[in-house]
Amino acid sequence: MPVLVKADETPENNWLIDGFDIYIKQITKTLHLFSNTHFDPITMSENIIRVGILNAKNLAAADNTGFSDPYVVMRVNHKKYKTKAIKQTLDPVWDAHFDTKVSPKKTPTLLSFTVWDKDTFGRDFLGEVTIPFKNIFDRNNQGVSDGVPRNYKDPSNYEAYFQLAKRSEKNNVSGDLCLKFGILEDHIGDVKRYADAWELLNP
Repeated sequence: MPVLVKADETPENNWLIDGFDIYIKQITKTLHLFSNTHFDPITMSENIIRVGILNAKNLAAADNTGFSDPYVVMRVNHKKYKTKAIKQTLDPVWDAHFDTKVSPKKTPTLLSFTVWDKDTFGRDFLGEVTIPFKNIFDRNNQGVSDGVPRNYKDPSNYEAYFQLAKRSEKNNVSGDLCLKFGILEDHIGDVKRYADAWELLNP
């Protein structure tokens, strides 16, 4: 006489049930992991890099008064950003910042910063700084080269001074430009997250 077996007790159905249980456990574990690490799509979409042009010190004098009217032009990804001109000073404070979107398909190669003296009829060159994009975080740890990307608002993310360079020996150039770089988010995230995102931008 054949033995009657319930439908859900066949070997095939037991295998399906076991497989479904494993799948549910994996999903639960993954969601728990994401919730513990504050997962978000920063590593998979566009990121915003904030660039701070804070101040300069000991600039060259371009005017007969012994001072300059300096401003900065930043170029990145074929876009141009400009600070306001500060009148009659060699130690201007701009406290300006500009945001630029970057992604694995739209990563700039260089960031250039040119300091100019504003004149009524033209401008005078006061120096420039050029930084490879992949190196913008090299000096954000109080001048120490650790290369760790950080949130712009992170208290441990510091500005750094960069020496202004000449274009030719005839240029009257001196002083340093103070810059700050950071990933822009409302909340300061884990440094590991930013490092993963940075690696995608700079493979």
